[in-house]
Amino acid sequence: MFELSHNPTTDDYVQRFQLENKVAQGRLVRLGDTINKILKTRDYPHEVAVLLGEIQVIAGLMAGVLKFKGVLSIQIKGDGAIKMLMVDVTNEGAMRGLAKFDLEKLEELSKKLSIGPQNSVPRFLGNGYFVLTVDQGQGSDPYQGVIELEGATLSECAQKYLSQSAQIDAMLKVAVSKTQGKDGSNWRGGGLMLQKLAPTGLQRMSGEQRELESEDCWRRAIIFLGSCTNEELLDSDLHPHLLLYRLFSEDGVRVFNFSSLFMKCR
Repeated sequence: MFELSHNPTTDDYVQRFQLENKVAQGRLVRLGDTINKILKTRDYPHEVAVLLGEIQVIAGLMAGVLKFKGVLSIQIKGDGAIKMLMVDVTNEGAMRGLAKFDLEKLEELSKKLSIGPQNSVPRFLGNGYFVLTVDQGQGSDPYQGVIELEGATLSECAQKYLSQSAQIDAMLKVAVSKTQGKDGSNWRGGGLMLQKLAPTGLQRMSGEQRELESEDCWRRAIIFLGSCTNEELLDSDLHPHLLLYRLFSEDGVRVFNFSSLFMKCR
């Protein structure tokens, strides 16, 4: 029987989970007030706000994969109309964000519809770098990883970073949108990440078969993740446990304690 337990607040949390076949673990992030405050602090053009919101969700997803105590920062630097996206998140869940852009270039791009929204990185950011920094405070040397900005979306760029710099196989799905409610229009964000786990058990004799089975399970999990709609990711009325059960019930899913995220300028 599926039971809804330790119900988090409707927004601004990270829900950790693991598939029962132990092929993957993951995180579900939903941002409401946190992302809304950051994006409304400045009058960002819509395209800038969406990408800044996406990198906030991605930071929330990645913060649990890269264990740290301090501040994790992600900076996207490009030579396009959007010059920089920056997000900080602490191990306690405090988050802030900032974007820099060329308004004239953005207005020119808005007139050209030949490139679809799925190519947001080359269209708005151009060539550049994905930079991740972890600062664990006094007495500890900061860690920094840098890769070239390659991918059609920020999710693809984050996947490439995890693969190249952390040797982690992961898949991300992110959605950010401005919705109309009773109290006006507000920004919301949501994201799912699956992280592939190393196979356990015997590695010889039956190892090849176990690896094939593990790969099949991993591919199936990716398909399940891909079936999640943006509406489901952003729906605050859809309990996170129910969403995860919808997606991964075939393999079974186990949820753990959630943690909170909140906007805070340091």
